[in-house]
Amino acid sequence: MVGNGAAMFEAADRMGLEGIVSKKIASRYRSGPTRSWLKIKCFAVVELIVIGIERAPGKPPHALLAGETDDGLLYLGTAMVGLGGDERERFWRAVDRLAGC
Repeated sequence: MVGNGAAMFEAADRMGLEGIVSKKIASRYRSGPTRSWLKIKCFAVVELIVIGIERAPGKPPHALLAGETDDGLLYLGTAMVGLGGDERERFWRAVDRLAGC
């Protein structure tokens, strides 16, 4: 499928793959970092519910995440909390407010 990167990307996305790796058509393979190769990631955007916060000394905080199902909440894993500026302040204010409930 040389020359049809858009169709290849769409197929990878439909199959739920992480993404595709491509290179300039005239470049040769060589190991190590190079500007001839490009990794293009597929990703989905979903809304999850923060059900808790995990804090370990010396490590960044992690949010415990769940998704809604017909049977209630389903635990889906953790994600590092890496927000900045106003977003960070809003997030931690909300966590503190909920912790008091």
